[in-house]
Amino acid sequence: MQALVKALDNESLFIALQPQIDLQSGKVVGAEALARWIDTDGKFVSPGDFIPLAETTGLILRLGDQILRQTISAVKTLSKAGYKNLRIGFNTSMVQLTEPGFLERLERRIKEAGIQPGQLELEVTESVAMTRFDLIVELLQKVRAMGLAVAIDDFGTGFSSLAYLRRLPADRLKIDRAFVNEITGDNGGLSIAENIIELAQKLNLKTIAEGVETEAQGRWLRDHGCQEVQGFFYAKPMPLNELMDFLGR
Repeated sequence: MQALVKALDNESLFIALQPQIDLQSGKVVGAEALARWIDTDGKFVSPGDFIPLAETTGLILRLGDQILRQTISAVKTLSKAGYKNLRIGFNTSMVQLTEPGFLERLERRIKEAGIQPGQLELEVTESVAMTRFDLIVELLQKVRAMGLAVAIDDFGTGFSSLAYLRRLPADRLKIDRAFVNEITGDNGGLSIAENIIELAQKLNLKTIAEGVETEAQGRWLRDHGCQEVQGFFYAKPMPLNELMDFLGR
């Protein structure tokens, strides 16, 4: 915990941006801002370790705030370079989303940066959305009213019913990597991924698949109507300067 506090004090956490690819055009249409931490020994600390630690120790608000500020700064830099149509997603925790004043602060920072709200996409996991459903619906309605896009992350891992999904103010469903990993196997992931895509189409939502690591997975997703993908087969998470180079190719 002390190491994380020090990292937050020094603002040594940073974002890596993973490109999101349109499966029809092959073009980069967005990216997800992912929290990264390299400790004082130069070792990479897994987000799977430090994010749960931040949540259990009450540091998640500070962490989320730093990541949000860096994300908005990245969008501003991309806009100045001519990439105003890219949509950059950032993850929000239950604590951050429901913190009093969070949405007002978000709106103020967007205005101060001189960017368009639609250049940002707020991502919330399905499990968070279902935790305090009515409150989350209200907050996400406000987020979309501000002009931001909303994505439901890790979709398929929770227990959302169709009735609940119809009420969720969202633009996209993100298919969890667990189901993507299984679409070329015999473990049921194929049918789950296919069901998610069909469900999204019925609700007029777009789909993006996470964790795509093979050409076969990308081809299957494209052929079954998934619009966008992200994953190591297409591009790894990268610093902003590398993303700019990637976009310029």
